[in-house]
Amino acid sequence: MIETEDSRDGAAYLGNIMFRTDISELEHDYVSSLHWRVGANSIVKSIRWHALNWVGPPSDEANRIGTDVRAIRIGGSGGGRWYLIDAIRGYGTRSLNPGQRLIVVENTVEPLTFYGHDIETCLSDCMTEIRGARNVRVFATKTERGAGGYPLIRIVDSDNVFVGGLGGHARSGDGKITVEVVDSTNVALAMICGGVDGRGYNPKGFVVSETVGGATAAIDQMKSCLLYRRGAFDDSAMRH
Repeated sequence: MIETEDSRDGAAYLGNIMFRTDISELEHDYVSSLHWRVGANSIVKSIRWHALNWVGPPSDEANRIGTDVRAIRIGGSGGGRWYLIDAIRGYGTRSLNPGQRLIVVENTVEPLTFYGHDIETCLSDCMTEIRGARNVRVFATKTERGAGGYPLIRIVDSDNVFVGGLGGHARSGDGKITVEVVDSTNVALAMICGGVDGRGYNPKGFVVSETVGGATAAIDQMKSCLLYRRGAFDDSAMRH
């Protein structure tokens, strides 16, 4: 719907806007609301993406397979300061495609910070993915991720990433992970709380998992992760 120019030195501003895309026919759900490619000097404020049904929720399970659509994409020279981002798939509008993402940050190196990161009710194998990126911070993640307890944030092949403060109805499903780190360096996580949804913590879920070279270690969801470090996060690279 909106795609910016690829501009490392740009100073674009986008704010106070809601995107709504029709997902009545999920097999045709290909529309990304925003593809952001402006660098560290840019600001994005109060952006919301909500799914919309014109004719009611999908009833055919084959239709609900959906696509691997990325609702909000940050790539190229994308970066900047993002305030109060709200990405909600919505109950009754949820694709079953594991490859869909609410937010994806891919192959960027420009400093990028989320101040307020709300991701909701998506049934994919993660809601926000940071892949092949560098210099990313995520503050204050809130979620109501639904009864399945699907994964929230995945950090893959990335460097210099910080995630601080996560809570809400964030109960992990069986074998599911709240924050997953895969083959990444200089990563720090702080105050990652599993959360509950009225049914208590799930001893079969995980609050944090790290995989390095195929070997995995995890913290079960009966605990909170106060601090996790792999290497040293360099905050001096960021814009404040």
